[in-house]
Amino acid sequence: MKKIVFLTTYLLAIPLLAGPTTWEYRYESQWGGPGTDPGKFYFPYGIAIDKTDDLYVSDYSNERIQKFDVRGIFLNQWGSRGKGHGSLHHALGVAVDGHGNVYVADTLNSLIQVFTPQGGFVTQWGGLGKSPGKLEDPVAIAFGPQGLVYVVDSSNDRVEVFTDVGKYVFAWGQNGKEAGQFDSPTGIAIDSRGDVYVTDSKNDRVEKFDPHGGFLAQWGKKGDAAGQFYSPEGITLDSRDHLIVADTDNHRVQVFDLAGHFVTQFGSKGTGKDQFQEPSGVAVDSEDSVYVSDWVSDRIQKFKVNR
Repeated sequence: MKKIVFLTTYLLAIPLLAGPTTWEYRYESQWGGPGTDPGKFYFPYGIAIDKTDDLYVSDYSNERIQKFDVRGIFLNQWGSRGKGHGSLHHALGVAVDGHGNVYVADTLNSLIQVFTPQGGFVTQWGGLGKSPGKLEDPVAIAFGPQGLVYVVDSSNDRVEVFTDVGKYVFAWGQNGKEAGQFDSPTGIAIDSRGDVYVTDSKNDRVEKFDPHGGFLAQWGKKGDAAGQFYSPEGITLDSRDHLIVADTDNHRVQVFDLAGHFVTQFGSKGTGKDQFQEPSGVAVDSEDSVYVSDWVSDRIQKFKVNR
């Protein structure tokens, strides 16, 4: 199963291209390659970065989380296929809270699992279902105001919100293509005001909500021009509130401001430096360098921002 994300068209909307920009992203390094050894990958997907700039990568088909420093030096790993505490089944999303705890969207187990930075199991919640607090194929996690945990519950076409110990708070979303609806949402990011951005993959757009799930805006439609998407997945924010989006099936990364205005893009289809085969996860370190999980090429690429 590839990620729970597939294609269609749809709509719609708003960004106008921003004026000329000096923002550029320059290829810096890469690591990985196919395999099961430490530091190798079998479909890497989610990326998260902690306060010390260590990286956590969900290694989807190797059923593990791997930890690296910013140079790509392997530090640690945990996980194996299964259903017990600390076991994983095709985990996609990963996020790190302000205390360094690692939250994993254990996708095909329909769980959120929480670990220490060293990989020690802390707690879990969810379980397969459609009722409040249950999950079906969770794929992404972000942290909002008051420490709330926002989870993209992809196959239920909604975002669910929990406390940091897994108590259900509220949810929004349903299947569809109208404003505020989803069709296989895959990524989530939250800005400094608490506004929430969701990549609505099959609708080929980004949707923006207030912290309570109230719809604010949307942009994108299917295509390969600037500001258009083809199955976008990962999304994150840098220190200057630029939204960085993995435009997965266009094999590129696009950058926007918070109003959805296009800023720049980088990448093209291929296996060379600065090229991608279905980029899926994106994360930003303390210097605004961007890390991209190159799904089919089994590697992580790092890009330095010049501004």
